[in-house]
Amino acid sequence: MARSAAGSQLITGPVLVLGYRKTIRTEVVDPPSLPARESVEERAGTLHFLPATLQITSELDTEVRKRGIFPVDVYRTVLKFDGAFELAALFGITEPVEDLAFRNLRLSVGISDIRGIVADLKLQVDGEPAYFQPGPESALLSSGIHVPLPLPDLNQPRKIPFSFSLELIGTEALRFIPVGRNTQIEMSSKWPHPGFIGEYLPVERNISGAGFTTTWKTTSIITNLDAMFASCRPSEAPCAAIEARHLGVSLIDPVNNYTLSERATKHSLLFIVLTFAGFFIFEVMKQVRVHPVQYAFVGAGLVVFYLLLISLSEHNGFAVDYLLSSLACITLITTDVRSVFGSTGRALILGAGLSALYGALYCVLNAEDFALLMGSALLFGVLAAAMMLTRKVDWSLQTKPEAS
Repeated sequence: MARSAAGSQLITGPVLVLGYRKTIRTEVVDPPSLPARESVEERAGTLHFLPATLQITSELDTEVRKRGIFPVDVYRTVLKFDGAFELAALFGITEPVEDLAFRNLRLSVGISDIRGIVADLKLQVDGEPAYFQPGPESALLSSGIHVPLPLPDLNQPRKIPFSFSLELIGTEALRFIPVGRNTQIEMSSKWPHPGFIGEYLPVERNISGAGFTTTWKTTSIITNLDAMFASCRPSEAPCAAIEARHLGVSLIDPVNNYTLSERATKHSLLFIVLTFAGFFIFEVMKQVRVHPVQYAFVGAGLVVFYLLLISLSEHNGFAVDYLLSSLACITLITTDVRSVFGSTGRALILGAGLSALYGALYCVLNAEDFALLMGSALLFGVLAAAMMLTRKVDWSLQTKPEAS
């Protein structure tokens, strides 16, 4: 789905990008017997200017789309950008500017997956309307959009305010590079399980079953992005140091079908061992010899449970599929145990124990924050029950060979 629509989005900017050509004049004396001559060389480059203030607001809505039987959470957001650039006279350049020729000033916004752009983008720059064009027009941004701007008066400091909205779709995560000298990003959504990611945590956040609201605030003192934009070379694009300074939110679903199935599989060894332990306790207490082949059949039944669970959960809700898979395997094992022990009552007791075990596993799988605690309590309870049930067993007699 991400390949067809849009993947995780990383927003960088806006930034002002200024192209220039520098004329370098040097005197060359070669050979020494001839008069000196002037060598002229031109070098092209770009300057990046970050906004003095940047405020971004995001209202993020999610929907579930399907590719075949596989659901994917896709978000749609409207991003509102407001801020201003503060340019010094001569762009703050202290060296002589007689040999510098400035050109192609543009405002660029980096968007990691431009397929997520929903509509044409219009903005206000310095009070004038303009439209974005494809491409970031900056070697430090891998993909994005830009708008050409007229060159301001070089001899006067200039403040350039901007305002625009961006409607975007994506999957998995929405991240930002806080490029402003002072940046504030506010986000709200009905998604109940946000994961805050990146180098900077929110200063305010409120999470409930109805969704979340959050606010990030950063300054150039902690991001140091001015120096990074100045030091990154075009050959290093996209600049890894800049992209590492991101913040954002990931849309995680801690209890979706695949996550629950993965958790159940991770607990498989534990429950196979516990089932075998119950089998062995029955064997010891009832003085019935169980052939290793019977243990193998029981183990195969337990393995089939996980196969049924994963395959069924791709089509239905996890709770119903878990119930069907566990009932099928418990019935299979209980029927087999009845023939092994020759007693319906003993088989039903073991079946009840398996039912309690699978019920406890279901509770552990759905516990987000208390899974380890519940699993530890389950192990303690099983160990205590085994010790109580076998407290009168003479284990030395169990290891003696039977008389011929």
